[in-house]
Amino acid sequence: MPDGVVKRRFECTSDGVVTMEFIDYLQEIDKIYEKWCVDVKADKARANGAYILSIDNLSSRAALSSIPNRLFCLHLTGDTESAYAEFAYQKKYWLVFSGTLIKRGYAKIKDVLEILLTWFKDFNWSGAVELYNYLVKSHDDDIIVALDNAKKQARAENDIDWLNGLIMFERAIEGQPQ
Repeated sequence: MPDGVVKRRFECTSDGVVTMEFIDYLQEIDKIYEKWCVDVKADKARANGAYILSIDNLSSRAALSSIPNRLFCLHLTGDTESAYAEFAYQKKYWLVFSGTLIKRGYAKIKDVLEILLTWFKDFNWSGAVELYNYLVKSHDDDIIVALDNAKKQARAENDIDWLNGLIMFERAIEGQPQ
């Protein structure tokens, strides 16, 4: 990420400390991803293992940060006006975003539960399966309200794939066979 982009993004927002913290986080993901792109050519198995370990460590550190949950969900909201939108929509960040939210723990991510269920629109999206498995194990009654709202939205959007993902999730939290 060029310095000019970092400076411009910093000036676009009012929450300076969080902004720089999030930009530092994105830059670290970029470094990990770039290293993986080089290393995978030499030894795919070793590169993949190192990549997952690096992502996991970064997610653990980011989970302790003051970065708001909503920034890790921008790609799910359709928000293209955010100063971070151009970064959030790059799939290379999504596995780290989901890992960070998972590591924060269920109680600390309740403010974005409904948004998180949007991740189930496509289980090929990085982080979707991890988040699904985590929410199946860690949910409470708050997920039912979020799930009902998400299903209404999926029906309104006539998004059959998403609705099927939500129904599959609903069956899983009810302990029914998939």
